[in-house]
Amino acid sequence: MGFYHQCNKNYHTTRFPQTDTFFAPGNQWMPMPKRGLGYSGFRNFTYSPNGVFPSLSWSINQSIPFNGLDSGEVYILEFYYRNHPLAGFHNRHASVFFSFDSSNYFFNNVKYFDILLDSNPPDDFWKHLKVDFVAQGKENFFILGNPDGNLSHTSSVANSVPQSQLPRGYGNTHNAIWSRAAWLIDDIHLYKASDTLFSVHIGRDTILCYHDTLILTATPAGFKLEDTITTWLWNTGHTTENISVTEPGIYSVEVTINQTYKAYDTILVEFEPFPVWPPPFNRVLVICKESFNHEKVVGPFLTRGGNYYWSSGDNEQSAYFIEPGFYSLRVITPCYDQSRDFEIVNRFCMDIEPYIPSAFTPFGKNPQWIIGGIEKNTEVQVYNRWGQRVFYSDNYLDNWWDGTYNGKPVPSGIYTYRIVAHYEGRNPIMKTGTVSIIW
Repeated sequence: MGFYHQCNKNYHTTRFPQTDTFFAPGNQWMPMPKRGLGYSGFRNFTYSPNGVFPSLSWSINQSIPFNGLDSGEVYILEFYYRNHPLAGFHNRHASVFFSFDSSNYFFNNVKYFDILLDSNPPDDFWKHLKVDFVAQGKENFFILGNPDGNLSHTSSVANSVPQSQLPRGYGNTHNAIWSRAAWLIDDIHLYKASDTLFSVHIGRDTILCYHDTLILTATPAGFKLEDTITTWLWNTGHTTENISVTEPGIYSVEVTINQTYKAYDTILVEFEPFPVWPPPFNRVLVICKESFNHEKVVGPFLTRGGNYYWSSGDNEQSAYFIEPGFYSLRVITPCYDQSRDFEIVNRFCMDIEPYIPSAFTPFGKNPQWIIGGIEKNTEVQVYNRWGQRVFYSDNYLDNWWDGTYNGKPVPSGIYTYRIVAHYEGRNPIMKTGTVSIIW
């Protein structure tokens, strides 16, 4: 690449090493390089109008040294070529040689393969050529040229400059360009095919949290050639190495190096919504006393998994409760850490009334006057036949009367009672009647 620089200087004052003057004859007769500041070239043969076998004259102008080829490896050779604008002919035949020394004479080198150039080569632009081959090994010089000089491979150049219009001094002299088939060569690359292999990895499938931004980066890895141009094309239309993702979906990228070598990758980005908390969280849970069952409380379903931490010590999605009180649940997911409270209240759910026994036997089979279907704030008063109050409680539940007054048993007989039972969410119920004490 760029062996001969400043090639648009005037040819009368500029000479270049190891090349004929016609390779740099000045501004008027030299095309601009394909890339960089210069290029090389070679002439295939000297044209002979009388049919005499053409004289062999070929060259790359200098041998190109490099580190020795690895035996058995696949290599790729690519370059750009075009006609010299003053050449009246061209030869389609060119050969690739490799050698172990700096000799540029083709008979001393190993001919790897022939190249058949374009049968109608472009006159106004460069044409790309790319071939691959398997190396024998150890060669460290490259030469491109044509040793055959075969007229059957020769044709005239379309739209060439007429010989009569050649610049002064370029007539039918030995160095006349028009009577030679010449190629201009630029941007030569020789590399292992494996050096063009690369990958791009934008990450594993992942989760996107609410209001979060995910940065996806597509950096190529493994490409070993220098002087590269990398481009990106995402399915979102972006053409940068990084993109910002705020929505769930499938994201893919195509990475291209030197407009030729490509690698792809795709990632699935899923969205984790906020946990949905079902009842009774942030509410009151009523457990019916008459059921005598534990109540099942279910935590929110975690779409992407997570952990449950109940204040009762449970660690599953569900927990069971019966005792009144305040409880809480904490859930931790890849995206969220949330807690909710709830309260449990015990009460009778049915429209029940107090169940009042009509008699009991202190120190006997039924030693206490147990009233069913009441709650703690039930008021109970008991009177003897003379109207004297022998028992009172404003919280009768579990405080059963045992038939005593001031610590002494009351006489057997009939006693009058007055009961006011209070229930949550209902009007109080008042009951009056008699109860018999039997000793």
